[in-house]
Amino acid sequence: YVRTGSGTGAVPALPGVNANLAAPYNFVVVGDGFSGTGVRDASGATVAPVSLLALPATKQIVMTVDKSVFGAANLATATYAVAMLSHADGNSEGLGDVRPVYSLAYWNSTVGTGMSWIHDFRFGGGAGQWIGNSPWDDDTRDPNTIDLIGPAGSSQSTVLDWTAGSPVTLPYVPLG
Repeated sequence: YVRTGSGTGAVPALPGVNANLAAPYNFVVVGDGFSGTGVRDASGATVAPVSLLALPATKQIVMTVDKSVFGAANLATATYAVAMLSHADGNSEGLGDVRPVYSLAYWNSTVGTGMSWIHDFRFGGGAGQWIGNSPWDDDTRDPNTIDLIGPAGSSQSTVLDWTAGSPVTLPYVPLG
């Protein structure tokens, strides 16, 4: 999420994230490696392509966007919110193609069962359980974010602690 303009007050993140952003955004840079990769404006319209590159040797994912996409915005004063999510691969498990993060107890309980695919290919540490071919789990109070970049002095565990208040609010950090 890239914020180049003004406006105050928390706004919902994209569907399936189960989180808010600290303030309105102007662009969303999506790089999921499967579908929908691109720069979207705040209305959801795709306005530019994104180059996506995986660097296995350094365990990095690099997304490249031409800065002209952001128009006359002063990128030196822009802020951004980065959230890593798990892609739901269009199998109807995941609103907005975002896969739910299940409760840790439930996730652990699936090992060695007919549901072990949940432990092997999904994430635990949130809330809720799988409820069939639903696009969400049975508890949507938790964010489906598995990693984020937070401002100096903040911790990921504090920002994503849905038990302290739901929905959580993803913070912005300076771009420049």
